[in-house]
Amino acid sequence: SPSASPTATSVPSYSSQPSSMPSAMPSSMPSLLPTPSPTPSCEDIAGWTDSVGDDCSWYEQYESAGCPIYGGYFANPDTGLTANMACCWCNGGTGSFLYPTLAPSFTLSPTSLLPTPSPTPSCEDIAGWTFSLGYDCSWYEQYESAGCPIYGGYFANPDTGLTANMACCWCNGGTGSFLYPTLAPSFTLSPTLSPSASPTATSVPSYSSQPSSVPSAMPSSMPSSQPSSSVMPSSMPSSMPSTDIFLCDSSVSVGIASMTDNKFVAETGKVVLQNTLSSGIFLNVTFRRTYSDPVVLTFINSRNDWNSVAPRVKDVTPNGCAIFMHNPSNSSHGAETVSYFVAEKGRYELHGGAIFEAGSHDTSTAHQGGDGYIGDQLSFSAPFQNVPAVLHTLNTYNNADFMASLATTITTNGFQIAQEYAETTPSSIVQETIAWIAFETGSGTSTGQKYIVGIDDNGIANGVDNVEYIIDYTSVGYETSPDLVAAVIGENGPDGAWARGSGTFSNTSQGVFAEEDQEKDPERSHVSEPIAWVAFESCSDLIQATSQPSSMPSESSQPSSSTMPSSMPSATPSIQVFLCDIPSSMGVVGLADSKIVAETGKVVLQNTISSDIFVNITFRRTYSDPVVLAFVNSRNDWNSVAPRVKDVTPNGCIVFMHNPSNSSHGTELVSYFVAEKGRYELHGGAIFEAGSHDTSTAHEGGQNYIGDQLWFTEPFQNMPAVLHTL
Repeated sequence: SPSASPTATSVPSYSSQPSSMPSAMPSSMPSLLPTPSPTPSCEDIAGWTDSVGDDCSWYEQYESAGCPIYGGYFANPDTGLTANMACCWCNGGTGSFLYPTLAPSFTLSPTSLLPTPSPTPSCEDIAGWTFSLGYDCSWYEQYESAGCPIYGGYFANPDTGLTANMACCWCNGGTGSFLYPTLAPSFTLSPTLSPSASPTATSVPSYSSQPSSVPSAMPSSMPSSQPSSSVMPSSMPSSMPSTDIFLCDSSVSVGIASMTDNKFVAETGKVVLQNTLSSGIFLNVTFRRTYSDPVVLTFINSRNDWNSVAPRVKDVTPNGCAIFMHNPSNSSHGAETVSYFVAEKGRYELHGGAIFEAGSHDTSTAHQGGDGYIGDQLSFSAPFQNVPAVLHTLNTYNNADFMASLATTITTNGFQIAQEYAETTPSSIVQETIAWIAFETGSGTSTGQKYIVGIDDNGIANGVDNVEYIIDYTSVGYETSPDLVAAVIGENGPDGAWARGSGTFSNTSQGVFAEEDQEKDPERSHVSEPIAWVAFESCSDLIQATSQPSSMPSESSQPSSSTMPSSMPSATPSIQVFLCDIPSSMGVVGLADSKIVAETGKVVLQNTISSDIFVNITFRRTYSDPVVLAFVNSRNDWNSVAPRVKDVTPNGCIVFMHNPSNSSHGTELVSYFVAEKGRYELHGGAIFEAGSHDTSTAHEGGQNYIGDQLWFTEPFQNMPAVLHTL
């Protein structure tokens, strides 16, 4: 029977979640550091490996001393020991620490690794605690799962330095016993005032002053236990679903000036899908150009929800298509980021020498998990110089059952293709259209837009239960995450699989899993499958270099056969990224008779006006006399900078950044708000008034503020929020 309180032994209770924020406790608190043993005599726990089979040497190779990033994860499934318990490099093992930290050494003498929980929950939240945004523990109880694995270690109270993992019972903090016992002891505010001569285990943990929220720069062979699109969440998530997000602006084509006589043959972009088609969610994408006979590729870059899901396309027309997610269980799914690639059917050589061929194939041939793969044989219009990367996506939705696609047996002359339903059980197999694009492998720039195309099979099992395959494009030099589409191009695993992002997605790398369904069994382990990928800078517009599609690659412009990026990135600045798509106006369907009085959006600015960087924004409507607000949301560069606007017209404006030293600045995300001058009540009852004022009155630091007095056209019921931008 459990004792009334945790038993103190020489073996500590270790947290399975590393602390992601350094403590902000005031320096007047006594040091919790124990005096280290004078002679290192640590030994790794013999025979220990983590949950994916790596021993302590992996951590010595990829982790810094103490293993602040992965040391607390991937416990051995038999012993429950993590690297922080088993490896000397990670401050575990037996004997004295090689690298003393706040944790005592680990021995094999305990009766249990878990503290014995109190038979009745007696935990109390730290009275009066709130996190940095002002909410208390009840927020976590409403939006987080027990233990608060996602946000519990962030947003420390600015005065006490306590996070929810320290202050809230629901998050395994608070005072007293845990409501949800884990490997971490409860937090109290009563540390030992003077350290002992050697580490001692107590019911009060010593919290590391070393944060663990910075991801490893090395492609990890170990999957992250929590997917994240950034090191720190930008803000607490809304309890309400947001609208679908288009990450390109159709009115702006950067880097293609004076090319009006050339033919646009392809474009790329991203969208954010909030749920699956089974939940009634799909996104109508309007292309930035009109095509004759387009095909569309898609790929889910993110992994915000770990359940199986695949991207699909339907209703393809010369002007647009519908993109959606479909999961094998026909259920709901969390929001995901999806890249897409649109191309005119045919064979083309782009500016810069890249060659691709695009087409589609109608077929009812389908592969089922466990069966041998036989697909329809397709041939290219002309041979490629090297084996190309073949990407593929279903472009119809004739059957409501789950289905993906698979291409394999790729040569310089052609490939096989079929539908893929893996281990699901469709009610019937019907004819579907599979879009495909074959790219010559290599990297470079096309009209100033960087790209990389590759194929690889590293021989390491890359299922969801195994290790992510990392596409490393660091040397390409993307400023932001590219538009990247990947696909499985093999049949090594009989269960069937398709490509999906692992959760690693940035301007330097994309992680990919060979995704399986979980309809027949819950496991998603999969042997190594070859992966093909193509990545272009966000919102790229691709232009053919010749007036007609080339039938054979030009010897003078052969792309590199290497699947690795070029050693020197192009010096051409990357395109500006617009985070709205002009043809789509969410939430205004059926309001054609109403007056559109405002719009919002985001852009990514690569530098300041002092470095001659600004963005021409074309409004999605024409206004009579608009005003524009701007705000820098991000902080990628910590030097001072402010947003500004100039050249405002009824149809657009210029947004730029300006810093006090008139120097360069890193890339930042900027939100903008455009409104017609006047006073308006919006649908839903919100009221705002917009105007502008010409003035030479200015405030200088150190002086009293005296501004020009302005008056609203009529009083507000309450004090309004006033936003302003030059």
